[in-house]
Amino acid sequence: MKFVNSIPALLALPILAAAQSVCTTGSLQCCEQVGNVSNSIIHNVLTLILGPTLPTITGLVGVECTAITGVGASASLCAETPVCCTNTTFPNDIIALGCSPVSVD
Repeated sequence: MKFVNSIPALLALPILAAAQSVCTTGSLQCCEQVGNVSNSIIHNVLTLILGPTLPTITGLVGVECTAITGVGASASLCAETPVCCTNTTFPNDIIALGCSPVSVD
């Protein structure tokens, strides 16, 4: 009987694995704006959060990002710009660093 109860969880594993495989590094995010540090809006947001002397930032920067998680999560669920970001530790999801574009299938 215990095995029968675990069947739904086992069936969900491929779906969850597919959702997580969209990003080879970082986590799947839905951002309102994505660009590089030379974008004046992004530069101003970074300066407000990190201070006037910005560290070297590689990759794109996402602004006002929300994680896309859960079973069946997909970049197609994002109405804005889906990206994979390696640094999402900033409070209130205001910025995400090290982002790369995700193709929406």
